Amino acid sequence: MDATLSLAFAIHSGPGVYALLLGSGISRSAGVPTGWEVVLDLIQKVALAQGQDCGPDPERWYADSFGKAPDYSELLEALAKKPAERQALLRSYFEPSEDERAEGKKQPTKAHRAIAQLVASGFVRVIITTNFDRLLEQALVDAGVQPTVIKS
Repeated sequence: MDATLSLAFAIHSGPGVYALLLGSGISRSAGVPTGWEVVLDLIQKVALAQGQDCGPDPERWYADSFGKAPDYSELLEALAKKPAERQALLRSYFEPSEDERAEGKKQPTKAHRAIAQLVASGFVRVIITTNFDRLLEQALVDAGVQPTVIKS
């Protein structure tokens, strides 16, 4: 039997039994960068701030300049010491500008909306995500579900 058909049958037969684990790929097609893409962009900004060009390989430039591989958390903490500063720094990566909103970017995708329908129908009750964007939350609200968000 096809694995997709088997999974669909299992979810239908056991509503609420399955949880979803989502990563940045769910929002990539909406124009939201992955965590690694954010790291590479921040490295380019660090290089520019130092009057340098990191070239086509920001990861290598960072390793050569700082003696270690780039790390998302370390880079953010070095650039923005307080949580509010980090949120402000990251906002443009995850929240749409007026132009992006007009272009339909950084908005819930068909995948977000399909997941929201699974939740609204009772098939999925728990979603764990590593994402910083709120696209799934928006899709859930649009589907009539008020999500309970637990974050740390």
